[in-house]
Amino acid sequence: MHHFYEKIKRAQEGDEEQLLMLIQDFTPLLVNQGYRTGLEDGYYELRLFFIELIRKIPIENFLETQESKIVSYIQKSVSNHASEIYRRLSLKKPKNEELQDTGVSEDGGALRIEIEDLLSKLTPRQYKFIRKRFWEQKSDQEIADETGVSRQAVHQAIRRALKCLRAEIDG
Repeated sequence: MHHFYEKIKRAQEGDEEQLLMLIQDFTPLLVNQGYRTGLEDGYYELRLFFIELIRKIPIENFLETQESKIVSYIQKSVSNHASEIYRRLSLKKPKNEELQDTGVSEDGGALRIEIEDLLSKLTPRQYKFIRKRFWEQKSDQEIADETGVSRQAVHQAIRRALKCLRAEIDG
């Protein structure tokens, strides 16, 4: 058992050793979510956010026995912050760099044009869901929660989009 309740309480009281132990406990989450941000130093950005989160977490709202709720709260907070960083970064990208995540270099322009052409065949909703699913690597449920539609609607839209893309490639 990690005793997160006690560690957080002590960290909030100024115990730096407990804060470092919490960072160590949540490093895999911070690394994973840091990668999702799309920033080279995403891990460090989230590490700073994590320290602020630990200092501000309303620990009095949890019971000592609610380890899983504390972990879930931290995971959701870090994940939401990583998504917000990614969204801000995506909004700053010029349109011609939007598909840079595909790994296609500038000299692979023909492939880039073909991909952009294929994606232009999708409806805006399908494009949005495909982008979230494959570029942001979100689950159908996460997309549904963000967009306010059912998981089934997301799944169905993605299936239709993939079917449309397959037909364009084969056709």
